[in-house]
Amino acid sequence: VPEASAATGSLQRECSDDGRVPEIAAQRRLHAAVLEAFRARLISSLDGRRPALAQLEAAGVPFHRVEILKATSESVYFLSSEGLREAEWSMIPPGQVAALAHAAGLLEPRDLFALGLLCHYAGLPEDARRFLLRLEGTSFSVVARGLLAPPSAGDGIERAP
Repeated sequence: VPEASAATGSLQRECSDDGRVPEIAAQRRLHAAVLEAFRARLISSLDGRRPALAQLEAAGVPFHRVEILKATSESVYFLSSEGLREAEWSMIPPGQVAALAHAAGLLEPRDLFALGLLCHYAGLPEDARRFLLRLEGTSFSVVARGLLAPPSAGDGIERAP
């Protein structure tokens, strides 16, 4: 079928991104692995420390005088002045994940890089930039600069504005 062949060729040219698709896919896999490792450290640290926070927002609702009781791969369980609550991770905005990470003592460069990635992929460029800029002078500074750099024409790599 000539039309299908022509359409397939056109689609391949559009998706080829000058041969950078494998590089972009590898970058995204690496980012996913970084975020997954961060999530595991965060869960472990929250369980071990059971930190307290003045406030935690989940699903757009602020909870006050919060104590983390348990964290799992699906949810965070906490006691607040409003009572015992459970919040799925998807209901906790990136800024609040950052507050949890800070309360849990996750302040190493690898944690800041993961928080920068989290904010970047959540469409929060200013927050991403704030975390990524803090990596200057660390072993993550080169990769952070790569995410902060303006995109080259047609390179297809997403960066924080």
